[in-house]
Amino acid sequence: MGAKRQATVDFAAAHARVRRKYGKASEHMCKCGSVALHWAFQWRTTPRQRWLLGKSPNARTTTPAMYSLLEEDYQAMCAQCAYWYDKDERVRAFVFAQ
Repeated sequence: MGAKRQATVDFAAAHARVRRKYGKASEHMCKCGSVALHWAFQWRTTPRQRWLLGKSPNARTTTPAMYSLLEEDYQAMCAQCAYWYDKDERVRAFVFAQ
């Protein structure tokens, strides 16, 4: 028998999994009542053992992007709520490195 290949799932593939399971974020409502725009990784409530660190999809930043392989670790959010939720992105990248 040959060796098993281990699949590597990056930030974009993890988000694609979420879209396949739940549909587009814009088909959902944000907690604030606005139409959602993003699937946001809920890093504040997800156990650190499930955090993954990868290259940010945003070419304008060098801050690493955090994500999870589990679809249930994401929530549909509007742009404003996602911004405020991720405002501490540099802090969470630091915490991840600890």
